[in-house]
Amino acid sequence: MSDEDIQKIADTYHNWRGDGDGEYADVPGFCKAASLDEIRKNGYVLTPSKATIWCFPYEAMSIFQYHKYYIDYHGIL
Repeated sequence: MSDEDIQKIADTYHNWRGDGDGEYADVPGFCKAASLDEIRKNGYVLTPSKATIWCFPYEAMSIFQYHKYYIDYHGIL
């Protein structure tokens, strides 16, 4: 992860807590403040795929771009 990625995550977290410089907002594919009811409906599973919506257009990606995305994403888990 780059320093910019880490900063984005940290800023989002602090904004969510209310002690950051900005205002928190859900970002599809990146973050979502789920309610307890939403968490309960998902069987208390808190994996990103349950809490966020992947919003990039698969049809617009070549198989090579998707493969790179897949490797990059799973490489940071």
